[in-house]
Amino acid sequence: MLEQLVSRYRQIKPRSAHYLPVVPIMAVAIGLFYAEGEAKKPRLFSSQAKIVVSGRINLPETANAYKEELTNFLGTQIEILRSAELAATAQRKMQLEHPELSGSATVIAQSLPRTTIIQLDAVGIDQAYTAQFLQAILDEYNEFRRDRRIETTDAALTQIREELPRTDRQLAIDEEALFKFKHQHNMGYWDREASGAGQLLSQLKSREANLRMQLQMAASMKAQAVTQAREGRLQALQAFDATKTRDGAPPADAQRSPELHALREELIKLQVEREQLLTTYQPKHPRVRKVDQEIQKQSRLIQLITVEIDRSYEQTVAGMQSELSVITQAIADCEKKSLESAHLAAEYERLQSNLALSRELHTRLVSGLQSVDVSREVNLDMVQILERPTEAIALPENLVNAFIHGLTVGGLIGIVVVLALTKIDQRAFSEDEVAEAAGVAITAEIPPIEELAEPDYQPTAEFQPPLMREAMRGLVSSLNLSRDGENQHKVILCCSSIPDEGKSTVALNLALYLEKSGFNTLLVDADLRRGCIGEIFGLEAMHRGLAEGLGSGSNGWRLGIHAFPNRRLSVLPRGNASNEAIDLLPRALSPELFLELKTHYDAIILDSSPLIPVSDTISFLQYADHVLLISRMKVSKLNLLRKTVAIIRKYSQHNVRLIANDLKSDPHLYDYGYHEQESTGATGREAASTGPAV
Repeated sequence: MLEQLVSRYRQIKPRSAHYLPVVPIMAVAIGLFYAEGEAKKPRLFSSQAKIVVSGRINLPETANAYKEELTNFLGTQIEILRSAELAATAQRKMQLEHPELSGSATVIAQSLPRTTIIQLDAVGIDQAYTAQFLQAILDEYNEFRRDRRIETTDAALTQIREELPRTDRQLAIDEEALFKFKHQHNMGYWDREASGAGQLLSQLKSREANLRMQLQMAASMKAQAVTQAREGRLQALQAFDATKTRDGAPPADAQRSPELHALREELIKLQVEREQLLTTYQPKHPRVRKVDQEIQKQSRLIQLITVEIDRSYEQTVAGMQSELSVITQAIADCEKKSLESAHLAAEYERLQSNLALSRELHTRLVSGLQSVDVSREVNLDMVQILERPTEAIALPENLVNAFIHGLTVGGLIGIVVVLALTKIDQRAFSEDEVAEAAGVAITAEIPPIEELAEPDYQPTAEFQPPLMREAMRGLVSSLNLSRDGENQHKVILCCSSIPDEGKSTVALNLALYLEKSGFNTLLVDADLRRGCIGEIFGLEAMHRGLAEGLGSGSNGWRLGIHAFPNRRLSVLPRGNASNEAIDLLPRALSPELFLELKTHYDAIILDSSPLIPVSDTISFLQYADHVLLISRMKVSKLNLLRKTVAIIRKYSQHNVRLIANDLKSDPHLYDYGYHEQESTGATGREAASTGPAV
């Protein structure tokens, strides 16, 4: 379990992990605070009682008397038992009946699961007062329910007595209205009339529909020329009306159709005969003239019959229209009579219904008035005391629960605080955050330096810690430095965003490693304000250095450089810096100066001032071949780091290299075999710092 917690802790972001101890500290502190508060509280005593809800008594004659619904009964009774009014009444009862007792108590009411039992718990600071107070609550609760039942029953009795005379008057009015209506209207006659009118109305509407259909067909045949034969129209129209036929025989006018058809056939035969005669005889021949007379006679007869058929067709249509008008008027009269009958029937039913309701209400009121006294005598109470209040017993101190509650509250508050601090804090806590903020990959990782060196200590490469030496080895490999004259990229500028990020530490250790690697190295303290390189090498603060050489040309620089005997390392301290020297810095630096230095040294390391507070380092950026930006965990600000990278890219033509300082790692993760020998043989020398983290 412990290993899982440690593994989970390592997975948390370093920023959150830095503040994570706040959570348990705050949880324990608030838990102890809660426990202390619980311990200071006075000792409490508890008394318990139970009441049960019994079945309901079913008395139909008490329908208008007091009754209660069980739907929300338990919840209602619990709220009554918890109410402040009931507690105040119980306190007054205690003052009157038990003036010798004093104190205070609180009643907690709750229903037991899957039962109709309500459990009451009284908690107070006095043992005797607590039990008596719970008994007073039960007494006042029963008194409240009894008063409620009596008040409800009396109110029902009063309401019945007030309602009964009004009901009597309304019953008399309804009976009188029904009698007058029956006296004025013969309801039997109107019932028969309504029944006959309905049957007649149905027949008339059926005949009306039939006539309208015939007239519509006649108009369609006349307008659209359904048939060219007039006798055919009349026959079709009369054949549609079944009422015009008797015993299945066709109408009299329709019998003319076969006769007219025969005449037309005879006329055609005569016309054919005349055509044949004309082939032999002249038109005035007697036989031809005789045939002509027969044709004229036959045509006249057909014309007369056709006129008679047209007249019969028009008379038939006119008769239908007249009959339709009469039927329409008869339908209107029948509907009026049916509507009047329906209104009278509805009014009669309404009067009967009112009378029935008045009689039923009167009967119920009389029955209720007789049963109210019975309901007052019958005990309808559904709540009974199951257990009387027990003797009050002392409650155990709840220190553990209070402490757990405090732990929970404190843990939640601690989490909120950690989240807020994580959001507000802009410091760098991991190499990933640094690389993301700067937009540059990390070139080297510098281990932390735990102790500072003595003031008179002269640093040498032999005293470099193995992890620091390994970090410098990787950094030098990435810089691709060489001692031959072909490689002119020798000026290395070490800078940072703000103070205390370790730029001097990196510059010093880089110079020591280059010296050990055979490089003729110059370490320049380019921080004219707070440079410390001279102090690390034991040079006096007033020693001549960079500040004195700014206005003296190349000779001034040479006079300030301090070369150590038998070593490949030279140091140019900052000297006695002043505002005048700082103002001369941009004008004193020149490409010729750095070209001259490159001819004498294989590597020139500049330990500059922070970029954000002051602008001194900007003067060196244009002459640097490599720019090392040092960021220190828990010191560097991510927002300032972004700004610093932007400044370097603005004034330097070379890419910035990001150095992550003060990164904790396992020193034995991977190392050479001589590491243990060096750490035991150095007798604590590696614990001394090779330079302060400035």
